[in-house]
Amino acid sequence: MKKNIVLILLLFSYMFMYANDSIVTKGSESISINYNENNIFIQNEELNIYLFTDSYKVTIEYEYNNIGSDKQILLGFPIKYVYTSSEKEKKEYINKYTFTQFFNNQKIEVKEEYEDESKEQYHVEGIHWIIREVDFKKGKNISKIEYTGPYSRVGFETQFNYIIESAACWNNKIKHLTITIHNDNNVLIDSNKWEIGSYSSCNFPEQFKTLKNSFSFIFENIDPIRFKEINLRIKPYNLNSNWIPFNDDANGWGYNIYKVFQDENEIWLYTEEQIQLFINCFYASKGYIFKNKELEQYFKNKYFDLLNKYYIPDKNFNESKFNEVEKENIDFLLNMKKMLYK
Repeated sequence: MKKNIVLILLLFSYMFMYANDSIVTKGSESISINYNENNIFIQNEELNIYLFTDSYKVTIEYEYNNIGSDKQILLGFPIKYVYTSSEKEKKEYINKYTFTQFFNNQKIEVKEEYEDESKEQYHVEGIHWIIREVDFKKGKNISKIEYTGPYSRVGFETQFNYIIESAACWNNKIKHLTITIHNDNNVLIDSNKWEIGSYSSCNFPEQFKTLKNSFSFIFENIDPIRFKEINLRIKPYNLNSNWIPFNDDANGWGYNIYKVFQDENEIWLYTEEQIQLFINCFYASKGYIFKNKELEQYFKNKYFDLLNKYYIPDKNFNESKFNEVEKENIDFLLNMKKMLYK
């Protein structure tokens, strides 16, 4: 039986995938967030986000500290879903979600699941609540959660969102928060449309580390309400398609007439391989012959919009074919790769 869901929570816009376990109170026909917990706080939260072409995986490890007595708490994990029209499509969409939890090394069974829906003209939006009962002992408690699911779709945009704000149901601040984004190189994080709390391409966090295809951020004493969320607009791409993933959304391949980026911060969430592939696109646009067979195959059918041509190998290629704007773009990308991936 479907039940309506009432969120006593700041309003979040649709198309988001919610996260961060919340203490909930269940009524006969509703579920609400319970903000009355004064004895339990989050000492550490280790959040790992894995981005794949058609789906994501999230793993979370919470270290809770309970300064009160042992108690049983009802937890609700909310996930946003969108499907187009039929009940069949909804079931197919919901069935893509997986969820597992271990609490103090004991597997926790899902108790109930709720859906709250709002029907629009072309699709149905809803929130899928995963409800569990968990025994918190006095002192340290460790919770490990893993879940997977499809991305949210906003028109032609693809989004991933993780809400930190819902952790405000626990007492005080999150003492230590580590966020690591893992990318399998087939997902581009949009340079200008990402937010990690109050940080963005214009205001990058100082505590930031890169590896070959992962990005880690470390925060201390986080106020969940002020931090709010992680919001990534992404571009999954197929390496076998004709489309060049680094194309400008409006103009296609126009980097022979303008600078790619105005600020170095805008590229800090590109992997090492992605930056190198971006550089290779400039060379391919002038007919560079790649010795690497995979790159040769990759560029075989690529089309450069404003240049009005496909990739055509040119045995007479030389770097003098680049104009000043292209040279500036290439130097920028080379310097960024060197700085990020020493």
